[in-house]
Amino acid sequence: MSQVDTVHNLLLLSGSGILLYMRVVLMVLGAFILLAIVNKFLGGNPFG
Repeated sequence: MSQVDTVHNLLLLSGSGILLYMRVVLMVLGAFILLAIVNKFLGGNPFG
């Protein structure tokens, strides 16, 4: 394998890793927002 191929593969790996990380962060944020909305409807403190 040449140096260019190695760099290209590393970029692909880090790119997919960033996408996966962003997807997980969005899922966690969505879950927190849903919990806050549900707690607000139930009359509770959303961050208590």
